[in-house]
Amino acid sequence: MTSTNDGNKVLIIGGHGNVALLTAPRLVEKGASVTSLIRDPKQSSDIESAGATPVVRDITEVSPESWDELLAEYDTVIWSAGAGGKGGAEATYAIDRDAALEVIASLRRLGDKAPRLLLVSFIGSRENLFSEDDGMYDYGEAKRVVDEKLDEEGSFEHIVIAPTMLTNEDVDGFEEIQDEKAFARDKTTSRKLVAAVLTELATRESWPKIKRFAFIDGDKAVSEIPA
Repeated sequence: MTSTNDGNKVLIIGGHGNVALLTAPRLVEKGASVTSLIRDPKQSSDIESAGATPVVRDITEVSPESWDELLAEYDTVIWSAGAGGKGGAEATYAIDRDAALEVIASLRRLGDKAPRLLLVSFIGSRENLFSEDDGMYDYGEAKRVVDEKLDEEGSFEHIVIAPTMLTNEDVDGFEEIQDEKAFARDKTTSRKLVAAVLTELATRESWPKIKRFAFIDGDKAVSEIPA
């Protein structure tokens, strides 16, 4: 893993999502070499327009050996993948839970060669606060399992990015809040801000000694995220 921005290689898993497409050009502007993992080759032109290099893989079918080989090439990995409610519970668990767990397992196997991980989740995700009859239950359960596993076995360098309800507002300042659902009531986080936070951390030489970063729209510049 490199220690400076020179030659900084970043892999975005879930590269065609809204946050990922906002993040890639910001990373490129700060000197990073960005690869975006996508499932549909038709999305390649969007990835290239964002300044990144597309790699087409179905993350639900990548073998452990292939994950190890792929991830070892990078300095920082950003997990921004998700089923987005498409394909029902089966797709949600296959992508949001199982594929994410495969990435965590791969990073553990890589040991000292593991890249850093920024995993996009949501505030209070270590508890599934959605009832079983809520359409968000399966997503909440998938995230709970993944974030708990990361807490238990994430010996590699990582930070869980925990925004609140996402919006398309033009905001890129933050306010840090406690990582509990109660503190997110009626609060929002812009996708632009999430992209700014990811870019700030992915291009830093060293990270703050935190495992989760919960935040909402605010007035502080992302450069003020504690070192």
